[in-house]
Amino acid sequence: MSRFYVSPEDVRDDKIYISGKEVRHIVKVLRLRKGDRIIAFDGSGKEYLASIEKASRTEVVVGIEEIRFQKGSQRLSITLAQAIPRKGGMDYIVQKCSELGVSRIIPIQTARTVVRLDEKRRQLCRKRWQKLAVEASKQCGRVLVCDIDDLRSFEDSLEILNDYDLALIPCLAEGAKPLKDVLISYKGRTISLGERLKVLIFIGPEGDFTPQEIEEAKAAGAIPVALGESVLRSDTAAVVSVAIVNYEFE
Repeated sequence: MSRFYVSPEDVRDDKIYISGKEVRHIVKVLRLRKGDRIIAFDGSGKEYLASIEKASRTEVVVGIEEIRFQKGSQRLSITLAQAIPRKGGMDYIVQKCSELGVSRIIPIQTARTVVRLDEKRRQLCRKRWQKLAVEASKQCGRVLVCDIDDLRSFEDSLEILNDYDLALIPCLAEGAKPLKDVLISYKGRTISLGERLKVLIFIGPEGDFTPQEIEEAKAAGAIPVALGESVLRSDTAAVVSVAIVNYEFE
């Protein structure tokens, strides 16, 4: 059954009023008609089983038959603070990390970040990345949508460390601990029953974080970790880090 994203404002009483590009997908691409059933989700954890009552070029109206609730993982919430890589790498990161269940992505500007965005490009990129996150949720069956923050500086991103149980900064610095060892050690600690673990992962740009940035992160409470002997691309490091954390804690 086909899945579609709708805004919470589109859900009124026992009906959903679908407009925009999803209408074209329903009517022109899939050629669905009155009586056909679909699944819709609004990104907040609600999923709707519904049937089409009206389908036109501009609007599709569906009647809600069942509402399902899914809050996502009850044990783990991952936020990715990602330095913007070159050549569209951020698009790949948003897509794959959304599929892997990341709750929030914070684009960051570091000392070695090559890509520089003015205010107009910042807003356009954020809009595109949020759209990619929605599409990723549709594709992989998630009912929650990864939130894409506005771009912020590396220094500003360190201010949120106190909101997390564990902060990791994969890097090439000498003395960085193997990620596996850090996660195994942390898993050994007692977590209160029902408590959701909040993990923050910093991923640097091409050329890695500067030694000063790593020291600032350590001072704020982040743990420098190594991902192995190979030097990974920024986008690869993001996906690998998220996948490993997911595996260890989920």
